Amino acid sequence: MRVLMLGDWPWKEPQGGLENHNLNLFEALKGTPGVEIQFSTFRPEGISWSDRRSLRVKLAFNLPVRFFFRASKHANCFRPNIIHVQGSSVGPYSLFMIFSPFVARRVVTVHGFSSHEARAGSYGFLPRVFSPYYRFVEWALFSRAHMIILVNERKRGWFEDNYGGRFSHKVKVIRNGVNAIANDAAVHSLGTREAERQQLELPQDAFVIFLAKGFAPSSGQDYLLRAVRLVASAGKNVHLVLAGDGYTRVQMIALIKELGLETSVQMPGTVPNSEVLRILATADLVVLPSVKLAGAEEGLSVFLLESMGMGKPVIATRVGGNPDLIRDGVNGLLVPEKDAEALAAAITRLMDDPELCRRLGESARREVIESWTWEKVASEVKDAYNEMMAQGR
Repeated sequence: MRVLMLGDWPWKEPQGGLENHNLNLFEALKGTPGVEIQFSTFRPEGISWSDRRSLRVKLAFNLPVRFFFRASKHANCFRPNIIHVQGSSVGPYSLFMIFSPFVARRVVTVHGFSSHEARAGSYGFLPRVFSPYYRFVEWALFSRAHMIILVNERKRGWFEDNYGGRFSHKVKVIRNGVNAIANDAAVHSLGTREAERQQLELPQDAFVIFLAKGFAPSSGQDYLLRAVRLVASAGKNVHLVLAGDGYTRVQMIALIKELGLETSVQMPGTVPNSEVLRILATADLVVLPSVKLAGAEEGLSVFLLESMGMGKPVIATRVGGNPDLIRDGVNGLLVPEKDAEALAAAITRLMDDPELCRRLGESARREVIESWTWEKVASEVKDAYNEMMAQGR
């Protein structure tokens, strides 16, 4: 079968979970017998994260003519049996699927719902006003698709509650994966923990917490900052690294000053995947404090998967796909959302119990390597393709 995949492509290396997903799934499918796959992307090489977000919002209200013709030419030459769009965000890829005249089976992988992200304020003020338009485009996209892939079971329930049973027969749940072997190879090429901390300007004797996430209201960085303040005020030597960019970053900088955490928080901005791995290798703990806003919640975080695959102890909130990954007290800790005190208590618990950190990290790594590989994801995607083609739906 011939598959044309559309989505954001990492020209040099992944910056963010979606690009990581696209690259790893594409490479895994490329090595799968019986699958011939090519990739088409709109995003130009070298564009920054902030410009990329701005471009995506602008494209949500315009039909990207240049990409439409380029992707059409690509499809006309390749003659795919399947067109697979990565992401349901309102933009060039979803609009191409809606308006494309090509006779091919159409698949969309839903990483998040633009209408609810917009309503939650994740894209800024203007998209919030136009969230009904986002919902209309999503409806058109799901109507046009022959198969809809969701990345966790919780999204299936939410999807059916919000879009009814009309599309339920199209839905498949296929989780994200992690390339633990490649990550290990990258980490093994690094220097010693002490040398890496020195280069990254991280304190040698501090308990380092790491989060790589776009700055948006649903990411919950404010609750993590307040939790770190509680831990530091109890006399703990803690240091937080917040990587990423986004329009709430300025608000978080102001909150850091308000809490008196200027010397305890580091904000390196958006970093490529290799830099994420460097920081992960030196960190003591990973925290994902995501919150649910206006129905928008965490999908299945590739960053969280990578952290667990590297054997790091993790704390996450009970939202979205986090409970699919983490079994509380077995391979990580789960805490309520929007609760800085509970988050601080969980951080303190792990700081005071190195053996628990080691046990949680080892269990997380073992389970990820056994059950969350991209090869397994690719096999499930290929089976879904075959089922869709056989049913003629």
